[in-house]
Amino acid sequence: MKDVFNWGILGPGTIANSFVEGLKVLKDANVEAVGAFPPELENGKSFAKKHGIPNCYESYEELIDAKNIDIIYISALNPAHKKYSMMALEAGKHVLCEKPLAINARDAEEIARCAQKNKRFLMEGMWTKFLPVTVGIRNWIADGLIGEVRQVKADFCFRCDWNPGNRLLCMELGGGALMDVGIYNISYSNMIYGSLPQKVTHDAYIGPTGVDEQSSAILQYENGQIATIIQAVRTQSPWDAWIIGTEGYIHLPEFWHGKLATVYLKNKEPLTYDFPFEASGYNCEAEEAMRCIREGKLQSDIHPHESTISTLNIMDAMRKDWGMAFPFES
Repeated sequence: MKDVFNWGILGPGTIANSFVEGLKVLKDANVEAVGAFPPELENGKSFAKKHGIPNCYESYEELIDAKNIDIIYISALNPAHKKYSMMALEAGKHVLCEKPLAINARDAEEIARCAQKNKRFLMEGMWTKFLPVTVGIRNWIADGLIGEVRQVKADFCFRCDWNPGNRLLCMELGGGALMDVGIYNISYSNMIYGSLPQKVTHDAYIGPTGVDEQSSAILQYENGQIATIIQAVRTQSPWDAWIIGTEGYIHLPEFWHGKLATVYLKNKEPLTYDFPFEASGYNCEAEEAMRCIREGKLQSDIHPHESTISTLNIMDAMRKDWGMAFPFES
């Protein structure tokens, strides 16, 4: 059984900074190296110096080929996820890849098959599922605290600066609200219900760069259960989620990275519970990855491959209705 896992960071971007801050509080995680795309080599060197990482490779390929790396965290831009996830898996590395794992469900299925073939662990970095507050929510629902869940409401909207070259607004970089934040709303709703929607009603505003700047959807599950979601990259919202049951409801402020949950039950005063987490919170998903690898698992029970693929299937169907296909999709 491995005592300490050596991590490699593929792509020294903003999210990678938060991820490494999370790894620093884990005694069984060591950040051994970072790999930078050649034009961003200086960023890679600065990243390594900032976090005390001993090695900075001059390409993603060099990082993947490094013999002393056990697991690679992929935080490159969306279009690169498939290529480097599969390359790492075929090189014998375990992979934790930022969401979305792939640009569409077909590509995600191919990556999952690659992981199975090479007998390596693979998980999409849907970190919200592993935060303490989310674990608490799952336990409350399983225990019937608010009765049968009938409605979920979630908004995840923020306003980015107008820049057509920004990854969030650029078709060539796999941008748009659905890919960046809508994926959280859909994955979270499916997790709460423990099933997939039978019908999805939706609409979007496609901006001048060709990506969805905002959209809304109603996900209809069995027995009349629904989820109402809103996502945007050019409009700010509170980032709240509401889980509404037959015996009460739960409010989660800033649900995607939150620490608080307020429970409202019939004829009782509302109670707010605090679920703190260490560092950035990204350590929670890293802990899950290392636990699974130690137990010989190729995927997580909490966020298995099928969960990733089924969410992408919903997103694919939405984009198809909008006539929004990325130029690099096969």
